[in-house]
Amino acid sequence: MLRPSPSLGRAWPWDDDDTVAFATFRTSDSPAAAFCRDAMIAADFNVVQERVVESDRSLSNYAVLHDLDYLNFETLDRGDDADGLAEGRRRLVHIIDRALAMCAPKVKPVAR
Repeated sequence: MLRPSPSLGRAWPWDDDDTVAFATFRTSDSPAAAFCRDAMIAADFNVVQERVVESDRSLSNYAVLHDLDYLNFETLDRGDDADGLAEGRRRLVHIIDRALAMCAPKVKPVAR
């Protein structure tokens, strides 16, 4: 079961409905139990909360059922030409860097 919490500002990189952060939680918990969910919503991420009833064999389901902190980010397919791939990469790197700073501040980004 998916519960959206859309970005209100819709600022880049959240300016389309297909750029999302997934936050999973067990069926016995509230959505707020999902790793970093509250921080991402407060930072105006486009968050999709997934309630895991039983595993669908995905990595996100495995992580939540084994008490592992896990986030999944996806963005709109912008094509497989150089410009489309570069834009998808820019978006995902930006999202991952922000999420790491908020959700795992002890993890330092790798220099690029």
